[in-house]
Amino acid sequence: MAGAVQDQAGGMAAAKKKPLMAVHDGAFHADDCTAYSIMKHLHPSLELVRTRDPEVIATADYVMDVGGEYDNITKFDHHQKSFTEKRNDEFNTKYAAAGLTWRKFGKDYVKKELELAEDDDATAERVAARVDRNYMRFLDANDNGIDVGVPREYPGVPSAVAMYNAVVGTKGNSGFLAAARMCEMILRGEVRSEYRYICAEAEMLKAAKEAKDGIIETSESLPFTQVAFENWESFKDCEVVVYTEQQSGRWRIQSLPAVLGQQFSRRCPAPKEWCGLSGERLQEVSGHKGFIFVHANGFTGGAETREQMLDIAEDWVRKSRAEREAEQK
Repeated sequence: MAGAVQDQAGGMAAAKKKPLMAVHDGAFHADDCTAYSIMKHLHPSLELVRTRDPEVIATADYVMDVGGEYDNITKFDHHQKSFTEKRNDEFNTKYAAAGLTWRKFGKDYVKKELELAEDDDATAERVAARVDRNYMRFLDANDNGIDVGVPREYPGVPSAVAMYNAVVGTKGNSGFLAAARMCEMILRGEVRSEYRYICAEAEMLKAAKEAKDGIIETSESLPFTQVAFENWESFKDCEVVVYTEQQSGRWRIQSLPAVLGQQFSRRCPAPKEWCGLSGERLQEVSGHKGFIFVHANGFTGGAETREQMLDIAEDWVRKSRAEREAEQK
């Protein structure tokens, strides 16, 4: 098998020069799949070899998660006893191949994915840092066997990659490449999500200052829950957010969370008699024309127009407060 890999690597070297990346063979993980997806995004012609053969590894331009060396240039393994690189976070999270690759190449990845200006280092660095804090370090923690809690994507991605091992198998490259494509889409989504957050934060903070009777209004759906979590004190007097859905043009209302870190905790749930209703029945019970629906859990609802939604929001907040006050007596 090693000989076949050597022949493959040698043949490619003679035919190109396309960059070659080496990762370990056998079972693959979110760590090495993500490291590969980062480099493939930056170098579309990147070739892959999965091996533990030192002679084959020596032919590679980049070596991730194998080889027993880390130099922050082309070699990014973290398994060797001498490796001690850790983040300066609350868990002192040790780096793995994904995080090491991101630390080195994340800014370039962000610039390419978001089509930023080449000199826009500030935005690229801020996005890359948020991706590392909110996503990449949890992949590293999983690979290193460190318990750091359960944020939104963890341990989902490592578990999903493990399923590719089980279903597609570990022989050859097909399972690895399929899992790496999944990791690439998730990482691209993370980059775009963090950029969206950065762009939205200032608008959301301004809207919070301008809130009337606990009601925030924005021109579009923004990541207001995450902004509220990271700026909790600025939203202490706000209860709901109303915004327009760009695709449909309809308007939505959603309660802000009541508990820091709990997305669906409801600071201002819909009046109980509205919950789970829709259409004509909801309009009859609420007295509001254009009222489309209220979720059964009471955290969100929809209306046809801005004017209708603002009227609904005032009634929603007033009746919700009355119900909560009555429950406390």
